[in-house]
Amino acid sequence: MAGPVKYVKEVVKEGKRVRWPKREQLIPAIVVVISISVFAAIFLSLEDYTAGSLIQQIKAAFGKSRPHLVNKEKHNGSKFRRKAVVHRYHLLHA
Repeated sequence: MAGPVKYVKEVVKEGKRVRWPKREQLIPAIVVVISISVFAAIFLSLEDYTAGSLIQQIKAAFGKSRPHLVNKEKHNGSKFRRKAVVHRYHLLHA
């Protein structure tokens, strides 16, 4: 047990020797890090959405017809639409 205890004591000792930044330096640095993180998250989300839309359009143009994916927004929640999709699914995978 002497190993972990000694390690923790040395970490605390080293932490006391570190020259920590002043609040005046720390706050702007935090703002920059958070701003860049938010920008990167928004950018990557938009890029992911765009790539997904592009792939969906390519599949629709060149891929096999998938009735349960086409015009999903227009028929969402329709009992007839759900029955048609289930019926087509069973026909395709029978």
